[in-house]
Amino acid sequence: MEQLQPMDTVMAMLMKLPETVRTLKKGEYLPASLEVGLDLLGKLDPDWIWIATRFGLVTGVLAASPCHGVAVIWRVIATEEASQTCVVRLLRAFLKEIRQRGFVGYITILDRHRPEEQQFQSIVQKAGGKYYGEHSLMAAALPRENI
Repeated sequence: MEQLQPMDTVMAMLMKLPETVRTLKKGEYLPASLEVGLDLLGKLDPDWIWIATRFGLVTGVLAASPCHGVAVIWRVIATEEASQTCVVRLLRAFLKEIRQRGFVGYITILDRHRPEEQQFQSIVQKAGGKYYGEHSLMAAALPRENI
């Protein structure tokens, strides 16, 4: 059996450290490597983007928005470098914050067939969330005026 060197032991301990979660700061951008998708809109509200960081790197993102007293979770992403608890930490920070902001709940749209969203679905169910049938999300840009 190969013995760990002192530096390997230190690195192994550091890799077990959890992420720090906070909202995005004004003027701060999400790394393109995360492929969040919402960045294409160009008008992300930093108060509604939660990021998990570890060693200065963004390891997870939860993007949400307000909607008539509830919050809508649009996207949750964790990188390969994220800890196993990254998504849970993002959701807990999000729930704490929206509760403080006076929201009564949240909704999200998940693709039950995507493995990366199945984990989030399980977490939401454990937090009391329910699944409400098959729905399709549709989106469109505003048409040009005078059409």
